[in-house]
Amino acid sequence: MHILMRKSIEDKIRNAAKRHYSYARINKTGDTSVDDAMCQTIEEWGYKVAQNKTFIMVLL
Repeated sequence: MHILMRKSIEDKIRNAAKRHYSYARINKTGDTSVDDAMCQTIEEWGYKVAQNKTFIMVLL
């Protein structure tokens, strides 16, 4: 199950920053249109985003 709420995504980003990671990982949903919409939304928040087959990476 994927939690796609803004608070959950922001918590992952905040936790990665606290731990001095260079990126936060968010599991992909498996639906290309949902994953693309998530990336676009996160980019609108001011972050850079990269993807691989299983994760969306929010670059910090």
